[in-house]
Amino acid sequence: MTELWSIVAAALSGVLVAALAFYVWGRRVERRAVDQSQRLVLAAKEELMAVRENLHKSLDQKLAGVDHRDQELRKYDQQLQDRTRALGKREQDISVRLEQVAGLTAQEAKAELISGLEGAARDDAAALLRSITEQAKKNADAKRRKSSRSPSSGSPRNRRPSPASRRSCCHRTR
Repeated sequence: MTELWSIVAAALSGVLVAALAFYVWGRRVERRAVDQSQRLVLAAKEELMAVRENLHKSLDQKLAGVDHRDQELRKYDQQLQDRTRALGKREQDISVRLEQVAGLTAQEAKAELISGLEGAARDDAAALLRSITEQAKKNADAKRRKSSRSPSSGSPRNRRPSPASRRSCCHRTR
């Protein structure tokens, strides 16, 4: 029986040593796996940080470009407003100067211009009417003279041949 006890004790001690060995070996494997996963996580975090940093740099550059363009546009807008103000002032100065030279306000100058145009239109209409009247008188005189020359019952010699009759007698077909 002692032998049995010694075999059981040896088996138990072997199992205990094996369990201890597996436990130690398992802990080492577990530690390696944890270390490996920590390294992978750390590498992924570093890569993510690098990507973020590049993205931030890119965005900063783009924002700097947008800010620069915005400043340029504001500058151009300010210049445009300054020019608009200057042109408005110049237009006003020219109007004042014209009023001073003409001795009239803008409304008075407009009224005088309209009055002058109306007078010129009346004069043109009157001249046209006179011209039409004179032409009508000349036409009436010419018709009267023509009708007084043509004899109502006269010989054909006194009458001049019409252009149509002259053509028919001189240009007959051969």
